[in-house]
Amino acid sequence: MVFVADSQRSREEYNKKSLADLKTNLKANRIDPDKVPLVLQYNKQDLRDLVTVNELNADLNDRKVPAFNAVAIRGKGVLETLAAILKEATKAAIASNGTHFSRLNDDELNATVEKIFAPYLKRASQLSGEVRPVTSRYKEVRLSSRDMDPSARSDGPIRGDLTLEPLDLLSRSVGSSIVIAEDSSQEAKAADKIEKMRKDLAVLGELTAKACADSDFDQVHTKTVDLAIENTAFDCGSLLLINDESKTMGEKILRGLKRDPLNAIEIKSVGTLAYQLAQRKEAILTHNVQDRLFCSNPSSEMEGIHGLASYPLVAKNFPLGLINLYATRPGKLFGQDEELFLTILSHILGLYLLSSFYALKLNSLSSEK
Repeated sequence: MVFVADSQRSREEYNKKSLADLKTNLKANRIDPDKVPLVLQYNKQDLRDLVTVNELNADLNDRKVPAFNAVAIRGKGVLETLAAILKEATKAAIASNGTHFSRLNDDELNATVEKIFAPYLKRASQLSGEVRPVTSRYKEVRLSSRDMDPSARSDGPIRGDLTLEPLDLLSRSVGSSIVIAEDSSQEAKAADKIEKMRKDLAVLGELTAKACADSDFDQVHTKTVDLAIENTAFDCGSLLLINDESKTMGEKILRGLKRDPLNAIEIKSVGTLAYQLAQRKEAILTHNVQDRLFCSNPSSEMEGIHGLASYPLVAKNFPLGLINLYATRPGKLFGQDEELFLTILSHILGLYLLSSFYALKLNSLSSEK
């Protein structure tokens, strides 16, 4: 393997990141990055504002492998790099084949490779001032992470005896690069999503404190449902408040619904299904509503509902209401981040409802006086 670094100072951090990515790529193919034959090439030595060789070595050459200055567009340092990596690769092949090549020592190997390259290096030195176009033949490889051979995945031990055909190695390298890129992209998206959730919860916390002081309760109810839908895979929802006298739920906020489906399902002598779920004080998060709630007796009220998140609003162990979120399109998934977000959000709203109850009671007493 040859790692080509850009010697310009403006690319110093890029070189470090590229080398780190390369090591990750090798591990994804179960190749030990500390044992694979390696040569470094410090390219673009004809440009200005260069990192010194000592600095490049300090940043990139922790293995103390052969390193060459190069001006690739003029051919300078290219054949020297090629000769060096052939030596290193051959030494590794000899080492991995036990005693079969034990009579060939390093000095003999070096002398043989240098003898082969001598006439080409001489010719290259004579033409080093020319700018020659570099052409290459390649076979286009189109892969996605779904096309990869499972053996190329990063699970399992690193193999030291991995033998691959060149095109196979190219395919695996491209495939693992795609996986790494997809993982990096997903991590970045997840980080952005978590940061947004954190900020939205902070906004909700500030809003509840302000609303209790100003008695602007509807603003918090509306904001809670909107944030819940906005930060999850659900596309409609509701906020329900308990009415113990009728064993029903008052539909305080509806988003994308004419009526809450769970509150439309009556259970004889015990109230609506939504009321019963609130009394249980247990969260429900499911991709398959019919199987989870109704088993072999599907409900017509829940027709077209695929996913459900039903979170109880509880304070001092008293059930106060429900926040229900529905996914009307199949294939919508939710993860641990969304589950944690909804748990925190429902706790905030539960405490807020209790606070608003006390605030209303205080206002009522003040009015009577």
